[in-house]
Amino acid sequence: MNGVKRLLVAMALMVCGCSAAEQPTAPGPAAQPTPKPTGSPTASPTTSPPAGYGKIEKLETGPKPMTFPAIPARPKVCAQPGLKADQMRPVPVRRSGWKLLNVDQKINQIGYFDVAADGAVWAQTFRVIESKEEAEDTESAIRRWHKGKWTTLTRHPIGPDSVDGVYALAADSARRVWVFGTTAPPGEDDVVTRMFIGTFQHGRWNDVVIADKATLELDWSVVGARSGWATVDGLMLRWNGRAWARQPGKPSGGIPFGQGHDMWTLDGDLTVLRWEGTGWRRLKLPDLGTRALDSSPEPWLTALVPYGRDDTWAVGYVGWDMDNEEYEDVPVRARPVAVHWNGSSWTCTWGPMHRLFGEAAPDGKGGLWVIAEREYEASELWHLSDGRWTKEFLPTPAGQTYFVDHLVKRPGTDEVYASGYVTTDEDDLIDGSLAEEHRGALWRTK
Repeated sequence: MNGVKRLLVAMALMVCGCSAAEQPTAPGPAAQPTPKPTGSPTASPTTSPPAGYGKIEKLETGPKPMTFPAIPARPKVCAQPGLKADQMRPVPVRRSGWKLLNVDQKINQIGYFDVAADGAVWAQTFRVIESKEEAEDTESAIRRWHKGKWTTLTRHPIGPDSVDGVYALAADSARRVWVFGTTAPPGEDDVVTRMFIGTFQHGRWNDVVIADKATLELDWSVVGARSGWATVDGLMLRWNGRAWARQPGKPSGGIPFGQGHDMWTLDGDLTVLRWEGTGWRRLKLPDLGTRALDSSPEPWLTALVPYGRDDTWAVGYVGWDMDNEEYEDVPVRARPVAVHWNGSSWTCTWGPMHRLFGEAAPDGKGGLWVIAEREYEASELWHLSDGRWTKEFLPTPAGQTYFVDHLVKRPGTDEVYASGYVTTDEDDLIDGSLAEEHRGALWRTK
């Protein structure tokens, strides 16, 4: 499998907000290494007492949602320019608008993370370790960046179970974070894992294992948490001020985007859902792309950037026969697209061929940042502001380059954070895989 193919496979876990059962395997933003429940790897740990432990047989359920009429696609099809055209034409910026906050020499990658309103960054970090079988293994930890330093919050076993994996987290403040993952009984193989929700608060972890049938056999490759909302596959949870309750009425899996009551989510290839306060409303997107390169278009949306009911962006890309091994040695057969909703209709802006759009985040000023990937090159951060696209590279230590795959805006500010790693080996950039020579890195807009 060549570099392009590895990139496309690695990006599969974050696209579309739909489960593997609903969609064919598709490219999308880079996936994270599967964590091993081997403890915390880094220095500066917080010595916390053993975790509190509880069990919930059945999740609380929110009120029955109202049904709202769907909004049809307007227009039905987005006009696509020729494959040589570029409607974005991003202008390079000489001086980066980003600053490198930290390169951690003790970890190899910063993965999923969230930023609280007080500026605390909570992240899952990874490092490569040697196992007894003389092969490399992966170790993960939950860490907090606050007041210029990292702190590892040591996790303990969850009652009689072991942690099978932590897959998402939601930051409330420097003092509280929630993590979502799975557990497994010790010493047993091929068992159905159970969901757990862990809370770090008052200096310790408190974990609750969920035995509700609705949480069994979920697709944990489709998971995300943001602003009091969390999604695992087709299960939507919402923080009600005292517990995470099941939010009924959402038909399928989709990662939440937005803040507070202004929440949106992706639902399949060409549909987004908007929270109306008491239920979800479907907004159908236009058909994206036309037949080209002797293939039908394959649209993949990777992120939403909502500013309000009448001002929302959807970003992603359209590919043509991207999984065909015949094209392994040619530039990726895809182009990025940004689709804007103005309250009554959608407008599409098409980028150049051979690029992919990954995660995106609002810039707090009506524009957006998005990760633009291209084979064999460092990721670029493209910025849309006042209708104009620019592109920037992230700063790194001398002689190093970087890989970035996550963007998060700090609530209530214009600050946007990015995570990934730096490396001296440019060959590692194409797939974001974990390697011993990588060093976890965190950036922020100036």
